[in-house]
Amino acid sequence: MEAIQIQLNHNTPRDFAELHYEYDPDHIGAVHIWKRAPGDAGPRYMEKVRVDDLEDRLESLEYDESRDLYITANSFVRYRRDMDDLYTLYNIVIDVDVHDGFGSLPDCWAGQLERAVRDRVTLPDPNTVVHTGRGLQLWWAIEPASYKVVPMYRKAVRWLTGEVRAAIGTVASPGLREKADVDSAASINAAGLFRLPGSFNTKSGTWGYFEILHYRRLKLGDICGELSVRNTAGSRNPKIPKGGLPVIAAAASREESLMTLISVRDAELNSETRDLILFCDYCVWSEIIHDHEDIMEHLRSLNRLFREPLSEAEMAAYMSTARRKRYRITNATIIDKLAITAEEQRIIGLYPNRREMEREARRDAKRLRNELITGLGEKGLTHAEIAMQAGCSVRTVERILASGAVRTRDIRGAACG
Repeated sequence: MEAIQIQLNHNTPRDFAELHYEYDPDHIGAVHIWKRAPGDAGPRYMEKVRVDDLEDRLESLEYDESRDLYITANSFVRYRRDMDDLYTLYNIVIDVDVHDGFGSLPDCWAGQLERAVRDRVTLPDPNTVVHTGRGLQLWWAIEPASYKVVPMYRKAVRWLTGEVRAAIGTVASPGLREKADVDSAASINAAGLFRLPGSFNTKSGTWGYFEILHYRRLKLGDICGELSVRNTAGSRNPKIPKGGLPVIAAAASREESLMTLISVRDAELNSETRDLILFCDYCVWSEIIHDHEDIMEHLRSLNRLFREPLSEAEMAAYMSTARRKRYRITNATIIDKLAITAEEQRIIGLYPNRREMEREARRDAKRLRNELITGLGEKGLTHAEIAMQAGCSVRTVERILASGAVRTRDIRGAACG
């Protein structure tokens, strides 16, 4: 406890807020603070605090052993804490959990994890390391960025996640390597909650503490630019398809959504869903890239994100039909095949596009009209009467009733088929 108190005295909540939520008078969003008391099913909303008031609020907040406290890494424009109300991006947080089967994480294991992360040459040091009692949170402060660059944010998160996982693989204790892992779903959710640094963990019965390592902020543009250079170096560039670069950008955006879905579902991802995600990605690129090998390069990159990737032979066999048929695929089809929920659609940024929604609306209206015509026909109305009520032509009424084999009266009132 004495060591914890020294650490808390060294790095105060005000220091943390000053570093991780840089005040910008042109973009003042609200950070959410949530709480959970023992026995609660999950965290509950407590309050929202404007970024320019956050330093004072965290300093005056009551830290005690009666509840867990949580904070959002980024700010929001209104009361809701969801992707639709996301305003300014301030931090990337990689959440490392240790499923050790007991209460608090031993100090020796926490120390091994922290050293492994800081020793990895290709991984920039996090600004702040938070010891939560049952794992680590690694906080990278970024130059404040608009919610409009969430795809860049997710790309940076996936890179940092991979680097942290690689660092975990180098720790000395085999038991720790097996039990420690990144909570990808929590880390990639820009609207997510994280344990408030320095607060009490009721599950482990211990106080958390944190250490600020440095004050240099990451720039999302620099990270994504460097990653793009790495990913394209030595690879074949696909031929520019009809429609030009905007078409490639649209396909890349859909692939980005699939990548994010992998991170969001993470542990719940089964082999069937993995195969369907790869199939959807093949269809996305096959609409604009003619060379099969160029498409497979995209799939190989995507395949590496899975915990259990498909082998090269399995992937080639699974895509053989898609290669021959060259299916066209819509966002609505992807959502249906992968059973993507409304919440997941908001997180990954994939929705049925406007044309799809218009077509679906027209199909629904046509189906309802046909049902109305059939129902009125069964009641014995004339074709002209049905056409007037359904708002269509008599010829359309005749066609619908003929296809449904509904017996009714013709426009003169005589029975007909």
